[in-house]
Amino acid sequence: MRGNKMGVNTVFMYRLIKEKSGFSRQTAIAVTALAAIETGWWRNRFIRTHFNPFSLHWAEWQKKYGGQPGQYERDDRSAPMTRFPSLEKGVEAAIALLKGKIYSIKPNDDWHTVYNKLYKPLDPPNDTKYGSPRWALNPPKRDTFINVCQKVEKILRENGILD
Repeated sequence: MRGNKMGVNTVFMYRLIKEKSGFSRQTAIAVTALAAIETGWWRNRFIRTHFNPFSLHWAEWQKKYGGQPGQYERDDRSAPMTRFPSLEKGVEAAIALLKGKIYSIKPNDDWHTVYNKLYKPLDPPNDTKYGSPRWALNPPKRDTFINVCQKVEKILRENGILD
């Protein structure tokens, strides 16, 4: 495996997302980019301490994946972050949320479609029934999201994951 920690983590997360989701290459790259954006390229402490690579806030449905209430973010006391028993379970929970009726990510969605589904207004805006309400995602500019997708794709190519 070539590259720095960012590259190693990107390859690892992409493989885990592909394995657990059944997403196409394009969709898995977009979801890997989402994790990178939401967690600041793996520097977020909730990945290391909570096995929560998508920074999900606690909701009851996450118990199905072994989730438990964890620590609060410093600037957000609305709900604690979820602590999962393993990184695999954290990814499985995030994929279930992304495939569910809030976001409806489909296996063959392209980067623009994923962006549109992730960063549109939630109706009603404070619906937390499914956890991680859409308003909790701070939407990056579309160009930023696409650039991160391209960065993920480049790292995967450099490491021989994509042809």
